[in-house]
Amino acid sequence: MKSIYAISAAYSRVFIAVDALDEYQDCSEFLEKLFEIHDHQNLNIFATSRPIPEIRQKFKRRETYRECEIRASDKDVKGYLEGRILQLGTNVVKVNKELIKDKISELTQGMFLLAHLQFEAIKSAPTLRAIKKILAGFSNGGGVSNSAYDSTYSAIMEKIQGNSDKELVDMAFKVLTWITCASRRLTKAELQHAIAVEPEEPAAIDRDNISDIEDLISPCLGLVTIDEKSNIVRLIHYTAQDYLERTKQRWFRHPHNFIARVCTIYLSYDAFKSGPCASRQDLVGRLGLNPLYRYAAENLGYHVRESSFHEHSCCVEPGADCHKIKTGATEHILKFLLDDDLRLACAQVLYGGAAYAWFRARADIDEIQAVHVAASLGLARAAELLLARSGVDLELKGNAGGTPLLLAADRGHEDVVKLLIDRRANLEAKDEYGCTPLYRAVISGREETTKLLIQYGANLAASSDGYSTPLHAAEARGHEGTIRLLVDRMVNVEIKRVECDVAFFSVRYGYEDILRSMLKRGVDLKGLDAGKKYQSFLWAALRHGHEDVVRLLLVDVGVDPDRKGWDGRSPLLFATERGWEGVVRLLVDKADLEAEDWNYRTPLSVAVNARRRDFVEQLLENGALVTPRALRDALENKDEDMVNLLLERKQDLKGADYRGETLLFTAVRYRHEAGIRLLISEGANIEAENKDRETPLLAAVRGASEAVVILLFEASIKIGRDKSEVAQKALFAAANAYGFKSPESENIIDYLIKMGADLEAEDEYGETALLIAIRCNQKEIVGCLLKKGARSTANLVSHAVRSNSKDVVGFLIDKGADLEGVDDTDYGRTALFYAAKQGNEGSVRALVEAGADLEAHDKNGDTPLSVSARDNHKAVVEFLLNRGAYIETKNKYGRTPLFIAAQRGHVEIVGLLVHNGANLETSDNRYRTPRSIASKNGHESTVRLLADKEADWETESEDGGTPLVPA
Repeated sequence: MKSIYAISAAYSRVFIAVDALDEYQDCSEFLEKLFEIHDHQNLNIFATSRPIPEIRQKFKRRETYRECEIRASDKDVKGYLEGRILQLGTNVVKVNKELIKDKISELTQGMFLLAHLQFEAIKSAPTLRAIKKILAGFSNGGGVSNSAYDSTYSAIMEKIQGNSDKELVDMAFKVLTWITCASRRLTKAELQHAIAVEPEEPAAIDRDNISDIEDLISPCLGLVTIDEKSNIVRLIHYTAQDYLERTKQRWFRHPHNFIARVCTIYLSYDAFKSGPCASRQDLVGRLGLNPLYRYAAENLGYHVRESSFHEHSCCVEPGADCHKIKTGATEHILKFLLDDDLRLACAQVLYGGAAYAWFRARADIDEIQAVHVAASLGLARAAELLLARSGVDLELKGNAGGTPLLLAADRGHEDVVKLLIDRRANLEAKDEYGCTPLYRAVISGREETTKLLIQYGANLAASSDGYSTPLHAAEARGHEGTIRLLVDRMVNVEIKRVECDVAFFSVRYGYEDILRSMLKRGVDLKGLDAGKKYQSFLWAALRHGHEDVVRLLLVDVGVDPDRKGWDGRSPLLFATERGWEGVVRLLVDKADLEAEDWNYRTPLSVAVNARRRDFVEQLLENGALVTPRALRDALENKDEDMVNLLLERKQDLKGADYRGETLLFTAVRYRHEAGIRLLISEGANIEAENKDRETPLLAAVRGASEAVVILLFEASIKIGRDKSEVAQKALFAAANAYGFKSPESENIIDYLIKMGADLEAEDEYGETALLIAIRCNQKEIVGCLLKKGARSTANLVSHAVRSNSKDVVGFLIDKGADLEGVDDTDYGRTALFYAAKQGNEGSVRALVEAGADLEAHDKNGDTPLSVSARDNHKAVVEFLLNRGAYIETKNKYGRTPLFIAAQRGHVEIVGLLVHNGANLETSDNRYRTPRSIASKNGHESTVRLLADKEADWETESEDGGTPLVPA
């Protein structure tokens, strides 16, 4: 959702498509978040769903809701059935295909799932009578609704049940039992092993009894499918799951009894009587050979708790012999739990296993007793029988991760928790991390278990690490029901730390009644709030939208209304942004109306931007200042009524924003002529400068706003400013305009010239308007100024290149400007020289192709090739060489490009020049060769490169040095 927020905020119009919304098991929270973004970001939502009343109702509450029914045509359904019948139907089905197509398309009314299911049920019909009977079974549901699905599923189940092959019926119902009632979806291998278990063979699974997966699902007549990507076996659609769960008592007799029995048998196989595996690899192998083992170990307790025999309690006298007690299924479970090897093999998976981050060998789990496993799995009857035995230590932690009570609380088994507490288990026992049963129940989200432990008197303030209490743990995991439960019980605890926690969480979750109870008891909520270093009570209430709590804190508690949040927003600004009218009314006469956030927004500017005129008027009536930011937001929104309101109610014409800009600047930048006139008439300073030393007039010139320029220029003249001086400053500003607009910008320049601006006048840095435009790479303005008569000197191109104004360089070349004009420095360098010096390959290429002289040199005798070699611009050197630049050119010091590159140690340039035939033995005016100067300067790579070219190492320089022996 954060990503959707961020992306939608970046665009003016956003569309979100949500397909098959009804497939989302619990879409309430998702839609709530989506609608929240819709309200704040003007989102467009397109969603598809079956006509489920709950979903439809959520959309109908939106004012802009529109609904359109989309369904496949009868022709589409008949086309689908035609193909399926010809491919899979029996002869009698093919002969009667028109009857089948007409009836199924009528019944399904465009719903392909129903068409698929009904065809699956009818495709193998042996006679016309059988076809008609099946079709009649589908007709009982009326229109396309849940009842239509129900009638289809019911007809299919009856057809499965009516199969004459009773073995296939038994197999199909076992498959459907497992898929419907398993605690999670099963893999193909898990289902195959589950069906292969036989009570008559409790020692091991008969591998010859494992069916092919297709043979298992085929008798289910299309109700079961395989997800090939995940290898999961599941029902064809969630409506089928819903139907079978609602009607399982009709179709399945004690399904959980059956599954619990299968799990117990599987866990008791001889393969596991060797106990836990010695290595992770062995465990992985065991689970691979016995794919149902993990499911059975982790879910035996679930199926026992859901079974019918779990409903019957078992009263056993302490000291009774557990082995002599016959309790049906529980007897088998007890036998399994009391077998050390079987129990520890199960514990290895239950408390760790190959799928987890750690592996637990026998030595790591050998203290786990039967009562630990029973508590973990929630086997209440088994636990009761075990506790009846003498010598059971309820406080034994062993290496199971805690006492039996800790384990039961962690997994939310209330009946086992109650049983253990009644047997005097220690309520405050702690595990290795210092967690009590209450803490474990809280972090696991076991609300009913938490309630039970509280009723028994568990310590609510007990912490796991000296700080984190159950309340903190519930907050960290978002267990709101548990938070309310804890707060209700802690409200009367008179310990300051506890009071602070209770108050904060009551504020955070909107428990106004708790806060009022604390106030009535005399708790100093204001003092508790002041002591909070980070998030205040007021901000906690604001961020979570609890207006009633905000009101209580402001009116009854008297908290600081101006304490800012972490992002610099004040409470008033936040409430304004959220559109909370009641909170704004409360804060507007208490809070600082001018408090800015990190983006320099005030509550007024936020209200303006949100087009909340009611908030704007409230803020103005209470003295809020009309800031440039607020006026800017109104102008950006093109909200003329809001602009007029702000201008009418302004108080301070001199107030400036963080850029030093006043209201007049803002009106100028948005070309609001009426506002400019009003502000000038009321005394706004037209010569005020912002932090960039711009006046409103210069801002108007740079923004190419002709009418505003004239308006401000005339206003400047009216206050006695020199017309020519004002025009000249404006022309210099126009030369660096950031938004040239033809013909408006040209008209501004014409107007300024007419008002006395001189195209050849120089600014304080000695630049004319034309040179400013060239330096700032303003191609259009350069063209305009030349067109208006600005003097074109010989060094314009050189000036443009030196300023790295690439657009202007291209423009001047196209206009035929002098390419050989030198700069106005003492060096006398051409445009090509500067381009080569900068390594500006594009400008070099453009100048050379336009005819620039490759050998033009400066006063030192350096050419473009020399300077590009000196400054290590390989691409430019290569280009100039390819275009015929003289490779042996020497400057006044007698240095060739090769000498210069070697002197600087530019080994790539040296290699390039040598490759192009540069003279290795050339020497400068002091008889130094490229090799000797490279050696003297310590450029070893260059020396080695030149040595490879068999240079003369005996040449002496005038100072007596050789390449290997510097002077």
